[in-house]
Amino acid sequence: MFIGTNDRQRIEQDIYNRWTGSLEKISNLVNLQHLDINATDVFTGLEHLPTRKLVHFTFGIMGREKAGVKRLQNKLKRVLNRTFDKVETIDDWAAEGTFPTDVQRSFAKSEEKINLIRQWQGKWKEEHPPQAQIEVWKH
Repeated sequence: MFIGTNDRQRIEQDIYNRWTGSLEKISNLVNLQHLDINATDVFTGLEHLPTRKLVHFTFGIMGREKAGVKRLQNKLKRVLNRTFDKVETIDDWAAEGTFPTDVQRSFAKSEEKINLIRQWQGKWKEEHPPQAQIEVWKH
């Protein structure tokens, strides 16, 4: 699913996908293999991202400094065991694979991102156990 915008010229002209909100909207897409949400205003719901069959994922800001995906990047940046600098930023890492010149390397980088997201999702589920269902009895 390619709903992001990767064309910086179009973004500069304020032409980009206006999808906003949460990834929860796609949580039922369990067979999802590719997802590009570059430059969108998706800012939450990483815990709902269906990763079971996901092999390619990009979520760079593509020059849109106010893009919502920047919040997703920052959420993952806090759990990454690496530092970013001016040579490779968190956005470079998140957008890796948008324009693959080396497809094998691109899929390896996506696998790294997806595995990190799976780890984050596991921790999130531990910290947010499902609430017990309260059954209401009608008399």
